[in-house]
Amino acid sequence: MTIQETDARPAMLTVAGATAYSGFSRSRLYVEMAAGKLDVRRAGRRTLITRESVDALLAALPRAVATNRPGARHSTRIATADAQAWLESWRARGPAPKQVPR
Repeated sequence: MTIQETDARPAMLTVAGATAYSGFSRSRLYVEMAAGKLDVRRAGRRTLITRESVDALLAALPRAVATNRPGARHSTRIATADAQAWLESWRARGPAPKQVPR
C-alpha cells in the first residue's frame, strides 16, 4: 500500500484568506460575490469561498503586457492587451507637433 500525496491547500477560503490569496480587496471580492462570479458558502457566520472559483476569476482577468512610453516618468507601464492596438497607433503617429505660442 502506498501513501497518496494530497493537496495541502484548503478547498475553501475565508474572505480574509481569499483577499490574501488573490490580491483583491475585500470590497472587490464582495462585488464579485454579488455578481455571481464566486462560489460562496456559509458555515454559521463564516463566509467561505471555493478556491476553484477564485482561481477561475483570476484566470478570467485580461492578460497584461509591459510597454515603454517615450517621455514617461517610469520606463515600464502595464497596459491590457486590448490597449496594445491603441498604443501601436499612438507610436505610429510620431511625436506631437510643437505648439506655437500666440
